Amino acid sequence: MLARLQDLSATRYVCPYEIATARAALGQHEEALSWLRKAVNEHSVCIPDIKTDPRLDVLRDNPVFKSLLREVGF
Repeated sequence: MLARLQDLSATRYVCPYEIATARAALGQHEEALSWLRKAVNEHSVCIPDIKTDPRLDVLRDNPVFKSLLREVGF
């Protein structure tokens, strides 16, 4: 799935939030947080899902993730 998203991003916009969820699922937590940061910076339409998206549960205890939550108003 991640490879497909990256291939698609060469020719069209791919939401960084979706790449973040794929990275999180693969256990690539630092990369996932980096992509979430990009999603926040781009005001991604998916960002409101950050509060409850179960795909991000593995990141919830991370201080950077908590900071992102506060930054977007949660």
